[in-house]
Amino acid sequence: MSAEVSVAVIGAVAVLIASVIGLIVAVTTSIIAKEQKISEFRQIWIDALREECSEFLTLSMHLANIRKNCDSEKSNELLLRIFKLLNQIVLRLNPSKDAVFIAKLEKLARSYTKPTKSNFNKQNNLNLIYEVSKDTHVLLKKEWERVKNGEKRFINFKNIGKFFASTFMVAIYVLFAIALIKSPILS
Repeated sequence: MSAEVSVAVIGAVAVLIASVIGLIVAVTTSIIAKEQKISEFRQIWIDALREECSEFLTLSMHLANIRKNCDSEKSNELLLRIFKLLNQIVLRLNPSKDAVFIAKLEKLARSYTKPTKSNFNKQNNLNLIYEVSKDTHVLLKKEWERVKNGEKRFINFKNIGKFFASTFMVAIYVLFAIALIKSPILS
């Protein structure tokens, strides 16, 4: 009878272990898939931000060059496009974390409103364009690193997974060692 009970207990434990492993695999797969999708969306967001910032800076340089001549019709059209891009970029950013960058973008865009030949300073605008360009590089690099490393939850999940995998390996090793020590073969 005891042999039948031990076989039944071993069978029940095996089913329980298989269920737990199945659950772990299912949860792991769903988390990885979700984080992969978030990374894909973040990459699309980065690409769009890069494109918008590039166009914003290009139009700003062009407008800085033609503002010296104050060609109002062409500059008004460019200014309208610059403000549209400004709004698109600002709506993509976090208003609190990216406040300094947003302020520089807005300062640059505002510098083109109501200029005349006498009060427009092309060099100040070019310096501001250069600063915004550097800040854009920093922002895009930070976001790229975030995509490359994964989202915080994914990083935490990966670290917890490493811990449990290590613990599981140690437990298997200890159980194997105990089984060898208690084995009738070695006795």
